[in-house]
Amino acid sequence: MRWTWILLGVLWLGCSVQLTGVPCSDDLQCLETQRCGTEGMCLEGARTEQMLADSCLEAAEEIAIHASKCLKGTVEGFRSVIAPTTACASIEASVAAGRQRFLPEKFGECVRAIRERECEDVDPEHLEPGRLFEGCPAFTAQAELNSACASNADCTNGWCDLASGCLGLCRAYASTGGACTTLDECAPGSYCSNGLCIAAAKEGERCNETLKCTSGSKLGCAGSEVCVKRKDSGSCKEDWECLAGYQCVSLLTSGNKECRPTKAHEESCVVGTGECGVISFCDKDTNTCQRYPGPGQPCGYLTDRTGELVRCLDSRCDVHLPEVREGRCKLPFFALGDRCDTNVECGPENACRNKVCVRQWCISG
Repeated sequence: MRWTWILLGVLWLGCSVQLTGVPCSDDLQCLETQRCGTEGMCLEGARTEQMLADSCLEAAEEIAIHASKCLKGTVEGFRSVIAPTTACASIEASVAAGRQRFLPEKFGECVRAIRERECEDVDPEHLEPGRLFEGCPAFTAQAELNSACASNADCTNGWCDLASGCLGLCRAYASTGGACTTLDECAPGSYCSNGLCIAAAKEGERCNETLKCTSGSKLGCAGSEVCVKRKDSGSCKEDWECLAGYQCVSLLTSGNKECRPTKAHEESCVVGTGECGVISFCDKDTNTCQRYPGPGQPCGYLTDRTGELVRCLDSRCDVHLPEVREGRCKLPFFALGDRCDTNVECGPENACRNKVCVRQWCISG
């Protein structure tokens, strides 16, 4: 019996040693005393709270990769959109101040939750500041109502009001059916419309510019102001009619449009059809999908290159449509309170809400 236990012990030790260096895609595929390294191998030593900075950047990278898969832009382009350095600086500051807690043992679940999110539920709203790590159990909110916060992710209940600057205060959501202003956030699943928090419309129900359809990318508001299912084929007029991963593509020969799979980066495309991903355009010089340009490069409706609207990454386009149709990507970003059309115009710490740049999270404090 004694030799049997010794043999079992040797075998167990052998297995544990052999598991070191085994390929992995997340911590859940390694022993409890190990972690999955960025090079995709199980490493000795479990993930710890001291690994917050690297873990946060790993999670942000998974978000960029998954967004690229679902929305067909480049990973590099989505890195620019989500600004991982800024995002993780905010998370680190909140953990250090006790507004959030990092649970390293939950990091494997976090990575899987990111990878397994249905593409139909991946839309630009999920990439906005303050919402980036929603559904990740490794980062947990600790700030109660009326406590200091750096983003919505800090608040255990409600949202982070940053209107007065950094830091903000956790405030309760305005209840569905209750009064609201454009400065309030309504309870999840509802929106502020004409001074009231209205429940998001379901399939077949009425919708408009202020009354949105149920969260996610499976429903859109049709021209008849009714929530309808988005589709992966058939005629369309706007991109929102098509599921994530599909675009409302112009058929140049007939003048009609239909939902077709989105073209990926450097995939061949036809100029003017609008078939490239959300942060891409069809470049006339190469007839391939290319990522939006950066500071100093041309943007807008570039008549010499494409009939499509070309926006900017890491900068903002200085055009004022429809008066000015061509311009340059430039810095600085718009200031808080300035009019905007997209999040990228407001910079990595802020977002565009109701056509106005508003603060979304703090880097320090």
